[in-house]
Amino acid sequence: STTDTPIRTVDAGGHNVGIGVVHRAKGFKGFAASHDKVTEVYQVLEGAGILVTGGTMVSPQRRENAADEVTQINGPGVSGASIQGGVSHRITKGDMVIIPAGTPHWFSDVQEDLSYTVVRVDPGRVVKLK
Repeated sequence: STTDTPIRTVDAGGHNVGIGVVHRAKGFKGFAASHDKVTEVYQVLEGAGILVTGGTMVSPQRRENAADEVTQINGPGVSGASIQGGVSHRITKGDMVIIPAGTPHWFSDVQEDLSYTVVRVDPGRVVKLK
């Protein structure tokens, strides 16, 4: 399973910045995502997995605007079954990754229980302050 816990979102002077913690269980197969306006920065605390970025999302579906994921976590965007043609990166403890807004991303393989902090840069202020 996956948990994505938003901890705090603040007004950082013209844009919002949020922080959260994400846990992904070994072997979990999640969905691909792309966020319209929010850039994410991951710092891996423990574990390892294969993160795919770029490429083309398979079976993309627009997220409901009222969904908690949109209003509380990472704003409007698209979810999909997987990614075709992206670049695979093995990430592990200590690694940092920047995922610009509009970039499809997906964990194709969670090799070890994975925990990471995420900083979400929200220039359009699409996520609620917390």
